[in-house]
Amino acid sequence: MSLRALLNPEIYHGHNKKGGFFEGWYFKVVDSKETHPLAFIPGVFQGKTPEENHAFIQVLQGSPPRSHYFSFPHEEFSAARDSFAVTIGNNSFSRNGLTLDLEDRGEKVRGKLEFSDHSLWPRRFWSPGIMGPLSFVPFLECNHDVISLDHQIQGTLEIRGRNMDFSGGRGYLEKDWGKSFPQSWFWLQSNHFSTPGTSIVASLARVPWLGSFFPGFFAAFFHQGNISLFSTYNRSRLKGLKTGKDSLEFQVQNPSGLELQILGHSQGGEFLHAPSRQTMEEKGVKESITATIELTFLQEGEIIFQDRGTSAGMEISGEPEKIIKKMGAD
Repeated sequence: MSLRALLNPEIYHGHNKKGGFFEGWYFKVVDSKETHPLAFIPGVFQGKTPEENHAFIQVLQGSPPRSHYFSFPHEEFSAARDSFAVTIGNNSFSRNGLTLDLEDRGEKVRGKLEFSDHSLWPRRFWSPGIMGPLSFVPFLECNHDVISLDHQIQGTLEIRGRNMDFSGGRGYLEKDWGKSFPQSWFWLQSNHFSTPGTSIVASLARVPWLGSFFPGFFAAFFHQGNISLFSTYNRSRLKGLKTGKDSLEFQVQNPSGLELQILGHSQGGEFLHAPSRQTMEEKGVKESITATIELTFLQEGEIIFQDRGTSAGMEISGEPEKIIKKMGAD
């Protein structure tokens, strides 16, 4: 991996990779009335054999829940080396927007969206992304990065003959890359609270490590221009985790005495392809983008923010509760 890619996680990491590699970006877009929550996931997969190699664009619709996997020959994927600019067929993606021209088996998506006023994840040399110093570990199974916690949208899309106006809406942008998705994890995100610009993203996963594993987690709360971080690497403490079929309870506290309490409830959802070491599994993960989050933010036990997040993304895969036994959670 180049130093440029290491210090700029949003750009493509797959140049010169020979196999056993995936990379994908996650664009969530929601219109101003929250009637059309959508997610677009462009990416590339390189298997152990050339026959598995291909590019893809997944489209996830929140209401009603449905998804479609657009597959492309591997050679139709291209990415810049020094910036986040990805092209798949006639489709293009960057931090500043996306252009879509998709058609497959009756599914059609066309249009252009522009993004502005980003709340970008802060980059530091010793902590270039949300994974902090773990960003420098070269053998991780799966890497994660948050690019934009919140931004504004302008533009329209045509989906199956229906025009959707996203002007005045809000978006979120992150990515994953590596060899495979984790064996078990949860993830949730929302930037639709009463206060515009407020955003939450949280995840916990089983992280293989030198023949064993550890439970890695992070939660980032962005409010009034400030980010409060809770993570394994900054010595935050997991105080509780409980998952159900469509529900999640998560509680963390950092060394500064800040605490997050999260109650997530998914509504419906649809299956997405997810990378394993062998293939892109057709029903690799079920995701909802119409979930809700009850969020409480405390300082030294005093509530300083409490609100409900909507149009939330939420995934629960495997058995996340089992992997926290190593952490001694309450």
